[in-house]
Amino acid sequence: MQRVVKRYCKALFELALEQDQLDTVEKDLERIDEIIGQNKDFTAFFASPIVRESQKTQLLTDVFKDQFSVLTNQFLLLLSQKKRSSLLPLIARHFRTMLLAYRDIVEVELKSVVDLNDEQLQRIQNNLQEVTGKSVILKKSYDPALIGGFIMKMGDTVIDNSIRNQLNKLHERLTAQ
Repeated sequence: MQRVVKRYCKALFELALEQDQLDTVEKDLERIDEIIGQNKDFTAFFASPIVRESQKTQLLTDVFKDQFSVLTNQFLLLLSQKKRSSLLPLIARHFRTMLLAYRDIVEVELKSVVDLNDEQLQRIQNNLQEVTGKSVILKKSYDPALIGGFIMKMGDTVIDNSIRNQLNKLHERLTAQ
């Protein structure tokens, strides 16, 4: 399934790039992802094999016709016609990933036990930009279960420098002996 998502997403991305509509399609897909996330009935409707594709197409046409660009609407109709509407949330997320890579941007998730001030966040962001050679979008969150330290996730790389992790490792070493 992931290969199909990538294929559709790549086609949309290339068309949007060719037509100079990357920003427009990005906003459209963000809005669609938001709508899908807020309305589970909407997701179930498009994922249902019982609902005819003509009904899905009609809903797409009626609901989104005036909200999105022509390219996005054509893409939505194509997905419906090819019986791939259920892939829309995955395509929207993968499009964002492709767009960030195209723009040489990396997203980094930073979990800490304390609220870091702006200066600390800026230093972390600057260091990451220097190490990666890319622009960094820092997404911060708080997790009191960490006890102290932080967990940083960048793509597939996870740096767990939390006290909770260090205590778990110590516990494993002590119980292994």
